[in-house]
Formats: sequence, C-alpha cells, structure tokens
Amino acid sequence: MKKQEGKFVKREKKYDSDMRDLLAYVKWLTGDLGKLRDRVRIAEKVISDLRRSGEESVESLLNTLYDYRKKQESLMEEAESQRGQIQECEDEIALLEEVIREKKKEIERQTGDKLAEIEA
Repeated sequence: MKKQEGKFVKREKKYDSDMRDLLAYVKWLTGDLGKLRDRVRIAEKVISDLRRSGEESVESLLNTLYDYRKKQESLMEEAESQRGQIQECEDEIALLEEVIREKKKEIERQTGDKLAEIEA
C-alpha cells in the first residue's frame, strides 16, 4: 500500500508541476493574445481611417470635377457670346470699309470733275 501511496504522491507532484507549467503557459498566451488584440485594433483603425480618407478624397475629387465642369460650361457660353460679338464687329467693319471705298470713289470723282473744270 505504501508503494501505491508513493506512486500517487509522485503522480500528484507531477500533476502539480504540470499544472503550474500549464498556468504559466496560459498566462503567457493571455498576454500575447492581449498584445495581438491591441495590434488588430490598431490595424483596423488604420484601415478604417484609410478607407474614410479614400472616400473623402474621391468625393472631394468628384466635387472638384463637377465645379470644373460647371466653370467650363460657363466659359464656353461666354466664349460663344464673344464670338457672336466679334462677328458683329467684323460685319460692321466690313460695312464701314465699303462706305470708305464709296467715299474715296466719290472724292476721286469730284476731284476729277474739279480738275476737268480747272482745265476747261
């Protein structure tokens, strides 16, 4: 019986030793899991920030493009209006040039008549 009791005492000591080792390992794992959990939270925050930043950047770019598009349309309308004004001015210049040519012809004719009168 003593022999069996000695075996049980030995086993109990071995189990106690194994239990202490197991507790130490569990504590170590718990610490590591806490560190990993913190790293995962930080990584998720970074990903979230990048996603939000990307969405804001895309939204900002789209708003800027929309503003540029409106500005382009406005400038195109203004350019078309100015083209019309330029055409009107060119037409008016052509009419005035025609009037100048007619006046020159009139002056040349009158000068010719006056020269003919002087010679006569």
